[in-house]
Amino acid sequence: MLHQELTKTIIGCAYTVHNTLGAGFLEKVYEQALMLELKASGLVVESQVPLAVSYRDHIVGEYYADLIVEDKVVCELKAVDVLKKAHEVQLVNYLVATGIDVGVLINFGDSVTVKRKYREYKNKRYNYVSEILSYTNIFKDRHSINLLGGHSWQNMYEEGFKAEVRNIDPFYEDVAADNLKAYSELEWGYSTSFRNTPEGLASFFSRAIYDFDKKYYTTLSLRRDKSTKYGDDIEWGTFWAVSGAWNINKEAFMKNINRVSDLRLRVGYGLTGNADIPNNIDRVRYQPTSKGIDSETGQEIIIWNNNSGNCLLETYDAADDQP
Repeated sequence: MLHQELTKTIIGCAYTVHNTLGAGFLEKVYEQALMLELKASGLVVESQVPLAVSYRDHIVGEYYADLIVEDKVVCELKAVDVLKKAHEVQLVNYLVATGIDVGVLINFGDSVTVKRKYREYKNKRYNYVSEILSYTNIFKDRHSINLLGGHSWQNMYEEGFKAEVRNIDPFYEDVAADNLKAYSELEWGYSTSFRNTPEGLASFFSRAIYDFDKKYYTTLSLRRDKSTKYGDDIEWGTFWAVSGAWNINKEAFMKNINRVSDLRLRVGYGLTGNADIPNNIDRVRYQPTSKGIDSETGQEIIIWNNNSGNCLLETYDAADDQP
């Protein structure tokens, strides 16, 4: 687990502060006390670190991280009755803004509550194959033709790992960097890995370009594409285009016009497509959301929600195979 010893020390200092001060103070009091405790432990601590908020390459505001320890861990402190999801989102924003990978959300309520956040890393993997044939010929010094044809195949998927730990006892010794199972058994956190459904695209394409005397151009193109994003019931798509161009600058009447270095007119018409949609969008996907008890049979069930908002009830024994 990344920076395990450092976060263990931070959480231990938080417990010391709470045991000394107790509950009921403002957040600023706990922040100052925790900073003193961390510095007494030999750690480098910055408080109220300004973080810029950017929008379209412009700085539109700033917010402040409570504590940054050793430039490795962001500490966001609260003194509320119950932590909310918005508090966790705030910490995640700090991780994104600073580029720091680990954050600790500490609430000084009636007791100390700790939530730990990691930046999630995704690896995109690509397989790409392409073969292209090209032919060019110039004849009678004024005619030129270029032919191109080929095919391509590409496959892409994402995989990643995420871990989160909550309500950590900093003195629990059985938890090691490679032992997330220990957290799971204690019901203090969870870890998950994922690999999404591969996205595939197969294409065949061709193009012909003819020009006369470098003045007049005609271009024809045709391609056939099939994407896994559209499911099994949608076959290949055909996309074509035709265009013509006139290089006006090559005409004799343009020779004495020095103010214009290049002037062209081009007109085209064709059909194009768009595959910028989620993978397998036509399929209904379910994921488990909660457990319950069937009122009629008394069996333990898992409630699955799908991407259209509907629910499906499955017996717990049969839930190993996701619908």
